[in-house]
Amino acid sequence: MNFQKIKEYLGKYKEQRLGISDCGEWWKNHRSYKYILPVEKKYENIIDEGFKEKLIEMMPEKKIHLGFHHLNSSQALVLNLFGPLVKTNNLKVIDSDFEALDLNSDFEYVENQKEGTNFDFYLGCPDSRNYFEVKYTEQKFSSAKDDPSHRQKYAEIYKSDLKAISDISENEFYKNYQLWRNILYAQKGNVFFVLSKFRTDLMEKVKKAKELIKEENIKKNVKILVIDSLVAKCKEIPDLKKHYEEFEKKYLDFEK
Repeated sequence: MNFQKIKEYLGKYKEQRLGISDCGEWWKNHRSYKYILPVEKKYENIIDEGFKEKLIEMMPEKKIHLGFHHLNSSQALVLNLFGPLVKTNNLKVIDSDFEALDLNSDFEYVENQKEGTNFDFYLGCPDSRNYFEVKYTEQKFSSAKDDPSHRQKYAEIYKSDLKAISDISENEFYKNYQLWRNILYAQKGNVFFVLSKFRTDLMEKVKKAKELIKEENIKKNVKILVIDSLVAKCKEIPDLKKHYEEFEKKYLDFEK
């Protein structure tokens, strides 16, 4: 996938839809790019179609990433994607099981502080736990070094659980570190990999990993949620129609 094409599209979106011509800096190299907002305008990354203030309130300042002002920020995308569903109790469009009103939701969710896996979104239902990992223009699921600190963590935290569900090697675990750390949570509940339809590369990664899971009851808990399909459903809800039309325009229409 040509991610540069998406960044160029987002740069035009910034100018034409948001009316912002100034470019923001990437915090890693301090160079300016058209697809990045000035950092003081980071909340312009939240879609302003009736939910903006409510969505800002859902993401505490201490949780906001350094790259939140990048228009391709997955963190901002997650907030724009799931926030209105939480606020309007329409989470059932994700899954029919999410119909209860007493749902517990969180962004940037860490269940086990010692283990440290961070999920972009979490939804606790009366009968299930649901973990969501979202990728937009990230190149891949991150890997880990085969070094003493990771070997110790593997031995103390991951090894026994991993061996219970798959025969992959320790080295393979490091190669696909983020992917398998996420998958391990399928022993507790559903793990959703949230991807746009153009991310066939990551979808294939998830599917191949699923094939290596021995237990069927765990394998079925690993799911792919296609952003485009979810947005299409959300647009059918009158109160959400404008928001998700703008979401589509911002994140998905780069090929038009």
